[in-house]
Amino acid sequence: MSDQQDVGRGELGRLPVGDYRPEATTVLPVPALPDERPALGLPRLLVVALVTIFVDLWWGGPLKAIDIVLSGWAVDSSTTLLHLALRALDTIGRRALTTPFLLVWVLWLRWRTGRWRPLALAAVAVVAVNVTVGTMKVAVGRGSPSAAAPELFVGGVMWPSGHAANVAVTATMLIYLLRRYGHQHINWAAGAVAVAAPSAVMATVSVSLGFHWLSDLLAGSIVGYLVAIAVIRLDGGDEGQLEYCD
Repeated sequence: MSDQQDVGRGELGRLPVGDYRPEATTVLPVPALPDERPALGLPRLLVVALVTIFVDLWWGGPLKAIDIVLSGWAVDSSTTLLHLALRALDTIGRRALTTPFLLVWVLWLRWRTGRWRPLALAAVAVVAVNVTVGTMKVAVGRGSPSAAAPELFVGGVMWPSGHAANVAVTATMLIYLLRRYGHQHINWAAGAVAVAAPSAVMATVSVSLGFHWLSDLLAGSIVGYLVAIAVIRLDGGDEGQLEYCD
């Protein structure tokens, strides 16, 4: 072999073949971020809460007693100004308001990102929450405060509250879509307030007007959150993720 060929092979080329032993590569696991999935158990907790509310109402537990007490505190319609203000606030849970509100934001995301996926996800969430709530209302048949009928299976349509479900699913989907597709850096404290505050307002207003029992509104909010979480999982995301889509 010539000197030029030997030099061209480099240092490795002058080693005997039997002496070359590549070291084994150790693959270390990538540690998960401590806050990567902070809400992993949230769906289970919500399901447990929903079942607990239903059982309490069925067996006449403390929550049902609270419903009856609070229904006696409803604002009298003769208090015109306060009653009108509460009626105005009650509209935040109407589908005719929550759906266009969400639509405006997803169309903005479509314009900004060029993607139709946020619109499709929002549409699935809106349809799913209304089908779910409607089915539960008919199946459970709870009476209304105006009829002084807190019992289940009496032919009513009070449980769960559709207004509360609309507010919950709209707020949750909006925060998720803005973070994941709009790349809006909304921290979890602000996101939690943005999701919980509208639900709290909806519950306070509806109970004050005597439109719903408190447990109707709690159940409606839970159903809305669960539907939103299901759609988020369908999108391949997680309600506890910190990552963003490109």
